[in-house]
Amino acid sequence: MKKIFALTITLLVFFSFKYRTGNEYTIHGRVDSSFNGKKVYLAHNNTLSIIRDSCIIEKGKFLFNGVTEAPIAYALYFEGLERDNKVLLYLEKGDIKVNVNSKDISQSVVGGTLNNDALEKYRLLLSDTEKKHTAFMEKNSEKARRAEKENDTQTLMKITNEFMALYDEYIDARNSFLEKKPNSIVSADILLETFLESDGISITEIKTSFDKLGADAKESEAGKKLNILINRKLEGQITIKKILDSGKFPDFSGQTPNGKTLTLQQVLGKVTVIYFWASWDEASRERKSELIDLYNELHGKGLTIIGVSLDQDSEKWKNAVKEDKLVWHNISNLKGWDDPIVKKLGIYSIPTLIVLDKNGKLRFQSYAYWDEEIKINIIGLLDE
Repeated sequence: MKKIFALTITLLVFFSFKYRTGNEYTIHGRVDSSFNGKKVYLAHNNTLSIIRDSCIIEKGKFLFNGVTEAPIAYALYFEGLERDNKVLLYLEKGDIKVNVNSKDISQSVVGGTLNNDALEKYRLLLSDTEKKHTAFMEKNSEKARRAEKENDTQTLMKITNEFMALYDEYIDARNSFLEKKPNSIVSADILLETFLESDGISITEIKTSFDKLGADAKESEAGKKLNILINRKLEGQITIKKILDSGKFPDFSGQTPNGKTLTLQQVLGKVTVIYFWASWDEASRERKSELIDLYNELHGKGLTIIGVSLDQDSEKWKNAVKEDKLVWHNISNLKGWDDPIVKKLGIYSIPTLIVLDKNGKLRFQSYAYWDEEIKINIIGLLDE
């Protein structure tokens, strides 16, 4: 019996040390007493539906404990509020303090650990910029509308220049933060967001800033993703330049939902739009509603659309085609970013839209966003 007892104690000690990695975190939260009895959820910032933990708020306080392998962006959101009303924080070793601003969740204060302290400094920077932007808009919006109505170009130019100066001030502050905090994973997240939004910085500048990041930032979730995207975009630019220089757009093929092989050459129209998307990408599915309207309006005049999906799951792709009512040509090789079409054409992000003329020549392309000007250009090509 004594031997069994001693063995049990030994095993308990072993497992207690085995699962203590030194990366324990504690989140101490404070919030207005009106939140008492409500749940607070801890979830991955990019996928709020995946909940890591939750607890009940009592006496204006909440507490989370756990272990994390590495610092990673998480968020807190509250029962009864939209998920967009979230508190961003980094799950990392140490005691994390959260003071929730119940009137404006976005202005909640987070700190206590290395990256959360850095995040708070950046939040204050953004808050200062937002206040200046709000004040500027309140002062100049009506003035700009009146100037546009009266064709007062001098006033419009003055307002535009003042706005750009304010924007440049934000860009300078952001770049200064990146230079001062190269080892923070906050900097990696900022660079990733900047890349995805193409916000006032070129791919060359992003690559230069990325190269200056410390090892922890580069090895973070955002850092790894950014490195992939940077290389993909640089390679894509080289590929597109070769296509433009050749004057000929390459043919490609994929499988239709019915399992048949379909090539680009088989479906070329007077104007052909190639649309890269995926069932798992919300942005590309949201943007398709505009394409559907465009297709319905101009298909009779010679517009062809072929959707190229970066899906890997056949059923999810087929279901999305059916749910979104995509009546144009649809193909996929079900290989994700390893799709040979993606590699051949240098596609580095989705949604991406490529437009070919009646001769199959690349005329223009658009990443992420497009506007009325694209429709005007397509109509112009149909009239050629």
